[in-house]
Amino acid sequence: MDNQAARFDPHVLDSLTNGNAALRSAVIASFLAGFPPQLSELTAAINRQDRRMARFYAHAVKGMSKQVGAESLRALAEQLETVVSNDVAAIAASTLVADISGEFDVLRPIMEKERSK
Repeated sequence: MDNQAARFDPHVLDSLTNGNAALRSAVIASFLAGFPPQLSELTAAINRQDRRMARFYAHAVKGMSKQVGAESLRALAEQLETVVSNDVAAIAASTLVADISGEFDVLRPIMEKERSK
């Protein structure tokens, strides 16, 4: 995804925070701090081939992403949740986890910029 609007919709945050800049900043900070540990747990579950926990963490990542308007992450996490639920080969799940990690790396500076607005 090359389009920033497809990656992140700041209107979702505006709606969530009712336009409160301090709350918006706090929500973004919480997301940016909370996402990496969730991704680590997701990766570990995939590596252990623990479908139940992989589904749990994929769902958590999807929800976190949706709540802050990180549409690209939400879409990838939703794909992963489907892959894990359908017991598709571990290689497909690992590839999606790598895609999620890479997308977060791209999205982080976009959200940090939004946080400072």
